[in-house]
Amino acid sequence: MNNGYIDREKLLSSLSKEDIAHIINELGSDCKEDSQGNLCCSTFLCHGGDSPYKLMYYFNKDEGDNKGRFYCYTCGSSYDIVEFVIRGHRNQGMSMSYYKALRWIASTTGKLDIYGKVKTT
Repeated sequence: MNNGYIDREKLLSSLSKEDIAHIINELGSDCKEDSQGNLCCSTFLCHGGDSPYKLMYYFNKDEGDNKGRFYCYTCGSSYDIVEFVIRGHRNQGMSMSYYKALRWIASTTGKLDIYGKVKTT
């Protein structure tokens, strides 16, 4: 497979709620949707903690800076899906660079074509 350029903005803007849930599941956590359409999962993907459903992904939050970001109600960290993937792998004993995390997201969600580029549809 080609090590082609991955357009970060294109990839991240293409992620659906189902893609985010799939990523959470692939990293070993279950998730559920709250009444506002945001996703909740276990904090062990954030910092190794075992607090159930205290890590939120604000998919639909209209106000503030958390839309499209994770927020941990245990440690107070806030970050995007790329940092979430890096932390999730770190907590499984694996090191991952930012670029490798982008490729992992694209591959895991089926958005990476055979040339290493992000699919648009």
